[in-house]
Amino acid sequence: MSRIPAVLFLLIALTLGACGKKSSSTTPPPPTDPVAKAPAPADPTATPSDAELDKMFAQSLDFIDAVGDAMATNTGDCKAMAQALDGIFSANKDLQRKVKSYDGNAEVDAKADAYMTKQEARVIRAQAGMQKGAEACGKDPDFEAVMKRFDEM
Repeated sequence: MSRIPAVLFLLIALTLGACGKKSSSTTPPPPTDPVAKAPAPADPTATPSDAELDKMFAQSLDFIDAVGDAMATNTGDCKAMAQALDGIFSANKDLQRKVKSYDGNAEVDAKADAYMTKQEARVIRAQAGMQKGAEACGKDPDFEAVMKRFDEM
């Protein structure tokens, strides 16, 4: 798995895991369209230019910031938090598909590691916002539903 999605998923998973997020709902999940969520196939050995990667990494960090900010600023209103996150996820689904298309590319992974290391303070700040929001809304049904959607991105 590419480091960018790994970082995104790890941040969310660690934040939610620390809050004991488990749904007690017995309602089956809605059917999903496997064609709509499948990333576009890409040659995992093809590496984009450094400029293209830097743009994708910067967009990924903007995504992480937006998630952290939405969770931190909506701790008093779980429904608003879920709506904000839903909007962020919808606005970034193409980015997530693009990022996932580089799974298995060792060169992209190495460059993502280097980029993220340089941005560590920014990632930590976003994670703190995610933690704050997850502590407030981790067991809220609206929040759980939107996070399930994120898991399926």
